Amino acid sequence: MASKTSTRLGVDVLIGRAGQNDLWVRDSTTGQLYAGIEGQGVGTSFAFGMDYTMVADSAYFPESFGTQAEDGRLRVRGGIHARMGEGMSMFYGATYLSEEYVGQDGGQIVGSVKLNFNF
Repeated sequence: MASKTSTRLGVDVLIGRAGQNDLWVRDSTTGQLYAGIEGQGVGTSFAFGMDYTMVADSAYFPESFGTQAEDGRLRVRGGIHARMGEGMSMFYGATYLSEEYVGQDGGQIVGSVKLNFNF
């Protein structure tokens, strides 16, 4: 459980042929979208998104730890999906995560990779 009380608002845009008939799922840490169930076809798509979370109470930063969670957190992400054929696809993305607690030195950038080779 990432937070006890929070509200998240965001948007994602997918541009390209790959993934148009996929069932998308979201990575809970980065917010990146990836295909949980892939459709047919080949091609490439670019994914862009961002969301903002307002946090009232955090399970990761309880007051007993001596830390205070930031009131809001921003995630900005981008990536590329490529489908080479049936059962062969890849994704690479990067996400900027803003500070999560008061006093954190700065945000961080994390990468995401998903390779799919069915045989």
